[in-house]
Amino acid sequence: MAGMHSWRQHYSGSSRWPPGAHTLGQPVHLTPDFGSWYHESLRNEAGPRLRRWFVESNSQNIDAVLQDPRLSLTIGTAAGISAVVCWRAVSKEHGAHVRGALRSLYLDSVPSIYVCGGASLGAGVLCSAQRLHPGESTWETLSPMPTARRLCAGAATGGYVYVFGGESFMKSNHTFVHEFFSMLQDEYTVGKTFVQLPDAERFNTFDGTWETLPPMPTPRAGCCASSYKGMLYVCGGRNQDIVTGVVERFDPPTWQWERIPRLPTARSGCSAATLDGLVYVLGGKGIDRNALPASECLDSTLGRWWVLPHMSTARSALAVGAVGGLLFAAGGFDGLSALETCEVFDPAVGAWSMLPSMSTPRVGGAAAASCGKLYVFGGAGSHPRDEVHVHEYFDPSTQKWHKLPDMWLQQVYCAGAAAYAP
Repeated sequence: MAGMHSWRQHYSGSSRWPPGAHTLGQPVHLTPDFGSWYHESLRNEAGPRLRRWFVESNSQNIDAVLQDPRLSLTIGTAAGISAVVCWRAVSKEHGAHVRGALRSLYLDSVPSIYVCGGASLGAGVLCSAQRLHPGESTWETLSPMPTARRLCAGAATGGYVYVFGGESFMKSNHTFVHEFFSMLQDEYTVGKTFVQLPDAERFNTFDGTWETLPPMPTPRAGCCASSYKGMLYVCGGRNQDIVTGVVERFDPPTWQWERIPRLPTARSGCSAATLDGLVYVLGGKGIDRNALPASECLDSTLGRWWVLPHMSTARSALAVGAVGGLLFAAGGFDGLSALETCEVFDPAVGAWSMLPSMSTPRVGGAAAASCGKLYVFGGAGSHPRDEVHVHEYFDPSTQKWHKLPDMWLQQVYCAGAAAYAP
């Protein structure tokens, strides 16, 4: 095998020869140590030489070997998702060979929970971000967002967590008095204290960095976001007191925004999730500022919205997630008080039903789905200044809520998402 001979010559007589490889002409048996070797090689002095060798050498035989999806998956399982992502970056040819392995690795991995932005008493409008790996006991502090904001929308796809829109203090009104008394108030009661933002940013879950994206065509706060087939959908929201039904879609490969059909019901303070190829938008406040029970979904293939049965309870600033083919709506504000109730929509039946309530009322919290469970975190209680310090998840298999670890900083009107992390 000329290709293998070239690789062996390049690394023979040194520690760079990968563990598990054998004498020329004999079968190659990869050991778990190969993953560690490959992962480290991309981060030390061997990395550039390895990449250069892949690009410059005639590696037809290696290409043929890597086309075997079982071998790609074996290497990927040993090395981890982040190493496979680096592998894809070596060249387009090799990236194509491992695409299937990366997809399988994602399916077998556990998405982590991310919470970004919001507001907190004493800390003001936040640029902070935190991450929780399911099953662990502490939240991890991440690099801060470039833009501080509350009432922003979050979604994840392709190893990135995206944050859209939101609002921050107007510079002329950014005083301690405004900060302390208005940042946790209902979104319509703060007058012109805040300015709505078009900002779009994303967090790379593999290298821990933030990237600024082209701004949304429509500045807004109180919008919601979800992803489908690598595209990001941002729906509804408001600019000052003008509530909108505008829906805009972002295509990461082209960095382009486009406007698609509007929501049937203009609203702000709504939440979204994707289920079975449909983007669902639930609840919010309408143009009359009243909480809505409205449920609608977008078929992006047809470019058409469908009006669904109303939720049992009108809710704004609610937490929404899709788990196990069902759509969950928890907490929120019904126009009079904070809610601890939770309900579920079954698309197969086309009806809503009530579930056990959360342990505490929650307004302006966020949700994310991982491991077949719904995670709900952040938010305020019955009084705007009552930050919720209890974070919990719902297990549909047991129909019970369970407590999550405390966050190091309480976040109200924050954005949440679930994404794979190395």
